[in-house]
Amino acid sequence: CHSKGVDIAEKGKAKSGKNTDIVSFTYAVTSNGLPVTYEVYRGGLVDAKAMQRVIQFLETYGITVKGVILDRGYCTANAVQDLIEHHLAYVIMVKSSPEGYVRMVEQYGKSIKLNAERLVLKTHLFAVQQKIQLFENYRHDDYLTLFYDYRNGTERIEKYLDKLYREMDDAEKKLAAGEKPEIRAEYKTVLTVKDNELIVDRNEIQKAIDEKGLYGIISSDDMKPEDVHSHYGFRNASETQFMFTKTELGYGKVRVSNSQSVRSKFTVGFIRSEERRVGKECRS
Repeated sequence: CHSKGVDIAEKGKAKSGKNTDIVSFTYAVTSNGLPVTYEVYRGGLVDAKAMQRVIQFLETYGITVKGVILDRGYCTANAVQDLIEHHLAYVIMVKSSPEGYVRMVEQYGKSIKLNAERLVLKTHLFAVQQKIQLFENYRHDDYLTLFYDYRNGTERIEKYLDKLYREMDDAEKKLAAGEKPEIRAEYKTVLTVKDNELIVDRNEIQKAIDEKGLYGIISSDDMKPEDVHSHYGFRNASETQFMFTKTELGYGKVRVSNSQSVRSKFTVGFIRSEERRVGKECRS
């Protein structure tokens, strides 16, 4: 948002990664992509709090939310604790940092890879599941399923190595020219310069390779790994809706001059998304 008259615009993490003035919004959709409601709010408001407002709004009108499917941005102790207190079922992609996830990767990360005993039948996934305490700062156990997707892992390893090799080439060129290379932060554990020579730490490369293709999903209910993965797949409905709102509804930039106009724009956009849904149903 470039307008100075929009008081709900404030510094926040934009999709572009830039720290700029933004207005945030949440769309609630059903598992098959039907738009339910939306919320427009201050750019810096934490997503978990915005989600709470949407749920409370729906409950006010007698619409019961059985549960939520969320990406790793919601994987915090406070957000999960709030879901528990509101008796909401959840399926959430896990960040790589929680202590419980780290321990599970250390215990099973290597042993599940391409292990037929861990194969999730009728998929290309391998998995192990435990009921663990994900965060150390709250006393609650979640069902954590650790997945290994070898196809995704292979693709990510290839991309990682290609980027690493480009970084090595750039560093070697500068060394040959008598210049000191600036190693980017993501490669500083792998590449160092000593006595005008580029040193490569293969142990650090191995760590990066080992983590590719591994990811975790927590669930509040005890489900089979295939059901956990299937449920999380419903989140694609929100991604589809997001693409629609960003492009066809023009939510990429707020081209209005005050907060009321912003809210009006999103109201019209939400009505348009409902019209689009009805139109699809009529055509089908």
